[in-house]
Amino acid sequence: MLIFPASISLFEVKQASAQTNSTITIPTWIKNNAKWWSSGSISDDEFVKGIQYLIQNEIMKIPSTKSTSSMTQKIPVWVKNNAGWWASGKIGDSDFVQGIQFLIQNGIIQLKSNSYSENNSNQTNNVITKAVPTPVRTIDCNANLQRGVDLSNCDLSKRNLYGAYLANANLSGAILTGLNLYSIRLQNADLTGADLTGSTIDHANFANATLTGASLKVQSALFTNFVKANLAKVDLSNLNVQAANFTGANLQGANLANGNFACAYFHDADLTGANLSGADFSGADLSGANLQGANTKGILAGGGADLHCINNSICVH
Repeated sequence: MLIFPASISLFEVKQASAQTNSTITIPTWIKNNAKWWSSGSISDDEFVKGIQYLIQNEIMKIPSTKSTSSMTQKIPVWVKNNAGWWASGKIGDSDFVQGIQFLIQNGIIQLKSNSYSENNSNQTNNVITKAVPTPVRTIDCNANLQRGVDLSNCDLSKRNLYGAYLANANLSGAILTGLNLYSIRLQNADLTGADLTGSTIDHANFANATLTGASLKVQSALFTNFVKANLAKVDLSNLNVQAANFTGANLQGANLANGNFACAYFHDADLTGANLSGADFSGADLSGANLQGANTKGILAGGGADLHCINNSICVH
């Protein structure tokens, strides 16, 4: 079944006469479904039933198409390839619609002919702005801990995540409080709005992860990898984050006040507008970091700290 986001418009289709180019506006999420289908993340049956539902309920409208076969056939490879190419922008909307029409014509997508043909037979201009039904995706919060798993909004505070491999996982809004997350691998994961309060994330890997809106009031984050992570406006104040790696990370507007960042790496990090007041950067590497507008009042930067940063009075050249 297709995965519906809540309360948005689906398709806005304007089909002109044969002499005029069709204009089809399709939101990103429907392309995600096509991409997931083409890559095998959702089955043929789920994709077909989803498209069938959308057309049957007039959420999606395409030119009137009659089935010429009463027997269900296997979906040709080219149709699935088209869906993937359409999702990645390699072919246009009309090519994707042709694939859907093929599935109807060959009985793979089966519609109630009366209601469908009556509603579509004399239409030359279709405009669809129908609201989407309630989301139908079901999240299994007990799913296996693996790459790319969707555990969004799940309460994981009772699960054993020690050293878990969750690269590319969706953990947005998840509850990860009071856990031992030592060496957990969360590179490229989405942790938007996740709650890690009271957890230990020493030696964890958050490289390229999104942590905006997350609560990182953790016990400690020693030697943690935040390379190129998005930590914009995240509160890291008063934390023990010694020897962590923030190389290339987005820390715009983040709060690092009074934290212990001794020997941490901030090479090429973006600390624009960040609050560094009272923080300990002894022995830290701030080379190439952008500190424009950052509050550096009272910071400790001894012990061989590399202050070859830019756009702040504490920076040396």
